[in-house]
Amino acid sequence: MAAVTSGNWANVYNSSAVPFPWNIANTGSGKINGSFPIVSQDIESKGFEIEATVRPIRNWDLTFNASKVKATQVALGASTSAFVMKEKEFFSTAAGKLPLWGYWGGTGGGTSTLYSYFMQNIWSAYQLQTAQTGTMQPELSKWNFKAITNYTFNRGVLKGFNVGGGVRWASKPILGYGIALYTDSEGNQTWVMDAKKPLYGKIDQHADMWIGYQRKLTANIDWKVQLNVRNVGENPHLVPVSVLPDGTWAQQRIEQGQTFELSNKFMF
Repeated sequence: MAAVTSGNWANVYNSSAVPFPWNIANTGSGKINGSFPIVSQDIESKGFEIEATVRPIRNWDLTFNASKVKATQVALGASTSAFVMKEKEFFSTAAGKLPLWGYWGGTGGGTSTLYSYFMQNIWSAYQLQTAQTGTMQPELSKWNFKAITNYTFNRGVLKGFNVGGGVRWASKPILGYGIALYTDSEGNQTWVMDAKKPLYGKIDQHADMWIGYQRKLTANIDWKVQLNVRNVGENPHLVPVSVLPDGTWAQQRIEQGQTFELSNKFMF
C-alpha cells in the first residue's frame, strides 16, 4: 500500500510465482474481500395500477387488474463513477500499453494490453450503465394484466359447488443489449454494450382454473375442498432471463408447467 500511495507501481507486487504485470482482476477473480464490486444506482419508479371487481349476476364475481410501471436509473454512485474515470485516465497512459499476460523484459502468451482489458471488461459495463440513465430497467415487464372469475352455485344439484379461472399476462422484459463498436479519442476501437439496442425476452402468459365444493358439517363447522390447476395445458420448459449480445440465451429459469393442488379447509 505504501508503494501504491507513492505511485511506485513497479514495486506494488513482485513475486517469482506471479511475475509482472499484475492484471486488473487481481486475485480472487476481481473480488474485494470475497465479493464482487457493486455500483450503486438511484432508481426512480413511476406507474399506476387499476383494479375493479364487478358482479354481473348473483353469485358470479369478476376481477380485473392492470398495472404499468416504468423504473428508470436516474444516476450512478458518484464515488464509483469518479474511481472508474481515474482508472481510465491511468490506463490511457503508457501503463495501459503493458501486455496483460506478458512479463517485464520478456514476452508473454497473449497480445491483450491492460488498456484493452480495462476497456472491454470495465469501461464497457460502465458505459452501458451510464447509457441506461433514463431507460427502462432490465428484467422488468412494463405492462401486467390479470383477470379472475368465479361462480358459486346456490341451488339445485350443484348447490355448494364453485368454478372459476384466471389469466395472467406480462409484456416482454428487457433481458440484455446488443453491442456497438466504440472508438476513443486515440482511435482505439472496442466493442461495448449499447443501451440503444435492447434485447427483449418473451411475453409471459398463463391460465389457471379451479373447482370447489363447500358445505356445513355441523352448525358451527364448514368444510371446503378445492382443486386448483395452475398453468393449464403447459409443459415444463425453459424461459430466458438474460441474453447475449446476439440474442442467444445466456441464462434460463425453469417454468414449472401445469400443476395440481388439492386443499381442504375446516372453518369454525
